Amino acid sequence: AIHRMLCRNRQITVCRFNGTVPASLKPKLNSALEANFHSAAICREDFFVLSQAFEEMDDDCSGAVDIYEMVEFFKTHDLKLGKTGKNNKKGGVVNKALTRT
Repeated sequence: AIHRMLCRNRQITVCRFNGTVPASLKPKLNSALEANFHSAAICREDFFVLSQAFEEMDDDCSGAVDIYEMVEFFKTHDLKLGKTGKNNKKGGVVNKALTRT
């Protein structure tokens, strides 16, 4: 039951089961915990890439990116997501955000 719970809930990364489960099950449970831990983590290189992208977006150095900063970032980097919709209107993050602001 514990192993099934660990496999279904990937947010569980620590579990203290000393004295509560047989020693034969501990390696199986530990491997499930390790898999959960690594599924939620990113590697060091990815962290630095994401951190650099965030710093590029955060124009006012407030530590948060608002919708205007994000729209400006997408405009300057020519990033468009989405499909062309009805009446040949371009879809994407920038156009949707512009209509909301």
